[in-house]
Amino acid sequence: MEIHRESVLEAAYREGFEEGYEQGCREAEERYNEYIIKLIEKTMEILDNFSYERPSESVYKITGVEELGKKFILAKVEDELKKNGWLVCDVNCDVNSDGNILMQIAAMLSKEGFSKKKENGGDFGYSDDKFFDIGIEVEEMIQEAQKKQKKILIGIDEIAKTDEMVRFVAEYGRWLRANYPVYLVCTGLYENIQELSNVKNLTFFRRATTIRTEPLQRLGKME
Repeated sequence: MEIHRESVLEAAYREGFEEGYEQGCREAEERYNEYIIKLIEKTMEILDNFSYERPSESVYKITGVEELGKKFILAKVEDELKKNGWLVCDVNCDVNSDGNILMQIAAMLSKEGFSKKKENGGDFGYSDDKFFDIGIEVEEMIQEAQKKQKKILIGIDEIAKTDEMVRFVAEYGRWLRANYPVYLVCTGLYENIQELSNVKNLTFFRRATTIRTEPLQRLGKME
């Protein structure tokens, strides 16, 4: 994913307009480059941690101004980890059906060949049984991936407190305590992340590392 270059340049140019057109354009280019460098540094912070056999951090929360920087970092992390053989599930939160997030993870793992076989010979997953629990089925798929020494990244853009999201984060907490190789990188506005972090029994999420992206005007005036 590419950052919206024109938007960044326009914002930087407005600050330099008082000094004249040419200087404003020059300053805008410099500030754009500075902004991208800062985003890359934050991206590398996450990737460097995930490069270890046993990463010290399992969860990253990326927060900042809407549409500036957060998606850039998440997309870059997902792309690089895919290249390194990770299983990556880019969760779509637009559909608000019960169990949607877990079903998306199950679909990704099934597509990658980690569906267990039921005793009746069918694939494990997407059952109509009244005792069906998607959380249990996803966990068993994760166990199969772990046996193959696969690491899993779950990426969620614009996280917010919903019943579905609370259920997923609680489920993820169980995977974390079981030491499964499943990692979470999410983006969101500060207030949305804080609201979810304050949910009871989600202490691990509240304590997770926060990566903050700065709006362009806070990068400092060019000399």
